[in-house]
Amino acid sequence: MSWLFWKKDRHREFEHAVGLLASQQQEIKDAINEISKRTAENLQQQDEFSGQLAKLTRLQYKSGQEVQAKLEQLAQGLKAVRQWQAEYDAKTDSFITVSRQREYLLDVLLCQLDEIDMACAGLNDKENNAWQPLLHQWAQRIVAALAELGIYEVDIIGKTFDPQVAIGVGVMPRAPGTAANIPYEVAEVVKRGFVDSEGRLLRKAQVITYQEVTG
Repeated sequence: MSWLFWKKDRHREFEHAVGLLASQQQEIKDAINEISKRTAENLQQQDEFSGQLAKLTRLQYKSGQEVQAKLEQLAQGLKAVRQWQAEYDAKTDSFITVSRQREYLLDVLLCQLDEIDMACAGLNDKENNAWQPLLHQWAQRIVAALAELGIYEVDIIGKTFDPQVAIGVGVMPRAPGTAANIPYEVAEVVKRGFVDSEGRLLRKAQVITYQEVTG
């Protein structure tokens, strides 16, 4: 009788053990399924990450190419600016040189013209003066050469004295019987005055005016 009870107890223990084993197997299956699910999700996330990384890499490459192109354009622009600056400096130096040469030439021509005018004035009262026409011709050639350079003589003789363009260095009486129609009329130019092509005064003329008769 006791043996039967023992057999029944052993059978119940076996069934309980089988139930536990089945429960553990189910838990293991559930765990494996969960791991598989998470693995699949991780793989999907990894694929998405790989795709985003590839897209980012392409964008970075494209951006790098664009930046490189812009840097090359900037380098070319800077090279062009440096070349332009060099050309500008060369032209500026050349312009300064030409300007100095022009000023020197102007000084020489004006000095020669003044000397010729002085020589002509000194020969006015000389009889049988054969040199005066030639000197006058030389003076006119210099005046014409200055005009070619854009430098023009101030037309002042026979006009009213203008302190803006002339300096009075003396007066002289009018010839007897001549009318004084122009007040402070310029009678003689001692040194010629000049303006440039834009009307800027380069040198005032030195002149002698007719003496005004008062009373």
